[in-house]
Amino acid sequence: MGLRKNASITPKCCKEVQEKNTVFLSFDIEDFYDGDPEGQKNKKPKWKSGCHTDSGWDHVEVKFCPHCATPVPEIKKRSTTKKICNVTDGGYYCDTCKERCQACTCYRPEYAWEPV
Repeated sequence: MGLRKNASITPKCCKEVQEKNTVFLSFDIEDFYDGDPEGQKNKKPKWKSGCHTDSGWDHVEVKFCPHCATPVPEIKKRSTTKKICNVTDGGYYCDTCKERCQACTCYRPEYAWEPV
């Protein structure tokens, strides 16, 4: 069946991290807004977790699962024929489907990666 288009990529170390989605692959915000002509294609997402800061919710890089203390796995490029969103214009349009990012129906850019 595969992942839903909006599903997060989580480590497979324990049931809790998958059910609670506490650790997930995510690109840094600059990876969308820097206007790189290659978009996210040559960038690697990081394992992150959400946390509350003085300015609201933020994602911080993590090295271990908060539930079972297992180190997060390495990641590799996924072999897929699915349409994956790629943004090169600073966050306005998806280069894959040519729709505005808010209307894009492609898989999230993180879907191009999977745990080893």
